[in-house]
Amino acid sequence: MNCVTLRLKTWREARILADELQGWIFRGQQDASWSLSTTLQRAGQQAQGTSLLLGKIEHQIIEEFQRRAHHFLIDAPPLENLIEWMALIQHFGGPTRLLDFTSSFYVAAFFAVEKASSECAIWGVNDHALFKAVGPLLGVDMKESLLPYWQVPHRMGALAETMLKENQTSFAQPKHFTFEVQPFRLNERLAVQQGRFLCPLSVDVPFIHSLAATFGLPHATLSDTGIEDFIELNHARKLLNEAAVIKILLPLATHHDVLQDLWNMNVTAATLFPGLDGFARSLHYFLRMDNLWSIKYESGGFDAARNDSSPGAE
Repeated sequence: MNCVTLRLKTWREARILADELQGWIFRGQQDASWSLSTTLQRAGQQAQGTSLLLGKIEHQIIEEFQRRAHHFLIDAPPLENLIEWMALIQHFGGPTRLLDFTSSFYVAAFFAVEKASSECAIWGVNDHALFKAVGPLLGVDMKESLLPYWQVPHRMGALAETMLKENQTSFAQPKHFTFEVQPFRLNERLAVQQGRFLCPLSVDVPFIHSLAATFGLPHATLSDTGIEDFIELNHARKLLNEAAVIKILLPLATHHDVLQDLWNMNVTAATLFPGLDGFARSLHYFLRMDNLWSIKYESGGFDAARNDSSPGAE
């Protein structure tokens, strides 16, 4: 397995590629230069000398949240439901080891382009390959397991939860791998966004290193991958055959078409963030489209669209 970085010229190419990525999970990032990193690790890197203490600091964060959350929550989860507590902290903007992903390519595309001012990226992880790599590490017999990995990541989370708790209290050398989790009880936003999380077993190394180790790859593989241009569908299929991770680059000139198409699909801030705050956030769309229209025009995007009658045709 390896990592592929693919730069697209048009949104239409992305739509074609999305059809080939069934069974993958995705994360949109507004700046293509950003690595994959959790809020906990990003916050820890801002203060010198704290990175080796992240596990202990995280434990303190969770405990403090649990002690006071009952003031704000009508139905708090049981204290032992670690994944659900982490998901709650993440939902309300606190730092955790969880990294947001979605099973929807188009939801990830929205988060990538919504506020991007330069080339953005959609990261994809092969869910089946991840399940195969992580299952044995969690003690799952892959031949006999009846777990439908694409439907019930919360079950994998239940298996991993025990290892997380053991890892927090153990002085042994931690294992480095990343698994997919989802709390059993979904809040409205997580359900609407088809959300799930990738969770590293240990936070003593950067998330990108943990993800690479899961597939037995050198960590530089996910950071310094050469960029391939999308040529046609068969070329993309060859790249994807052995890929565990893909990074799809969307140049700024494509963002007008992305947002317009997603708006027509009803993938907007108003639908992804139910409530008045999400609706108000969605109103930025009209200003963004006006700005992106000029960028598309100046980049020759109209000519490219007219000449791109069949991108990816076999």
